[in-house]
Amino acid sequence: MSTLLQIAYNQNKQLVSIYEVPTGKNCNCICPECGEPLEAKNKDKSETTVLEKYQKTAHFSHISNKDCKYAPETALHKLAKDILQETKMLAVPSYFQWGVQLFEPKIYTFETALSEERIQKGENIIVADVLLQAKDTFLIIEFLKTHQVDRYKKEKIVQIGYSAIEIDLNSIEIINNGKINRADLTELITKSFDNKEWIHNIKGMEILRKKAAAAEKEIVQKEAIENQKKQADSIEKSEKRLRLEKWKSDLLTEGYVKLKVYESSFYDKGSYSREYFKTVYCPIRPKEKNKIDLDDCKKCEFHKSIYYDDLNNKEVLCGHKLSKAQ
Repeated sequence: MSTLLQIAYNQNKQLVSIYEVPTGKNCNCICPECGEPLEAKNKDKSETTVLEKYQKTAHFSHISNKDCKYAPETALHKLAKDILQETKMLAVPSYFQWGVQLFEPKIYTFETALSEERIQKGENIIVADVLLQAKDTFLIIEFLKTHQVDRYKKEKIVQIGYSAIEIDLNSIEIINNGKINRADLTELITKSFDNKEWIHNIKGMEILRKKAAAAEKEIVQKEAIENQKKQADSIEKSEKRLRLEKWKSDLLTEGYVKLKVYESSFYDKGSYSREYFKTVYCPIRPKEKNKIDLDDCKKCEFHKSIYYDDLNNKEVLCGHKLSKAQ
């Protein structure tokens, strides 16, 4: 794709190809960027001419030798804007968020298409390449050749509250068979869903807000249910603890005594393992033999129950005194 200026406005203010006009100043063309007179450097050249070394392809240049750097881009933009204004049709691409397709691709026809439209909301002001409108729906169109819509313009578009799409024109050869390639550009704008990217989508964002609100509501409901369950579990544990305390208190009142369970361990070097032991001091055995294994304690007729005290220490309830009282 040539970076030289190859399309310009003729005296009838129509865009024409460099291969469609007389050579030199007789082309009667003006620059699409600055409006200054141009001359056509196309002598003995066609689109298929094999160029000599250092020879340039056919192009327009300013009679004043002015260098309009962005004139080729402006010309392509103007052609795209003209097509969109004439057809008022746009192939709108699908819209995805978080990997989910919210809208399918579809071809729309609009009521109006305004080129270089100034849009203002509060302090936010932008000039849209084209502003499309259908009833109460507005869609900003930006054409991309060398520079994408920057972050600042995106922020303003969001603040203004219009949906916006950027169309990449770089796949289009502006000249085809010596004439302006309106066919491919029209196809790209009105029928192809490729080379288009959403800058902002009002309806899509509204759907996301509703989904986020619904998800947040569901989370709040789940948290409320979980909190209720935690409160019920806490009450149940508290009631269970009170019942246990009353049960222990009643047994102690009857004459049961508490025996602390001692836990210890021993490392066996032969088997490279550690063994754990739980013992109690039995009140009915001789003092020199009263340290017994917890499992032996459980087999005793006076053994009542094992429980944990407030410090999470394991204790045994022993009823040996009841037998003496009887």
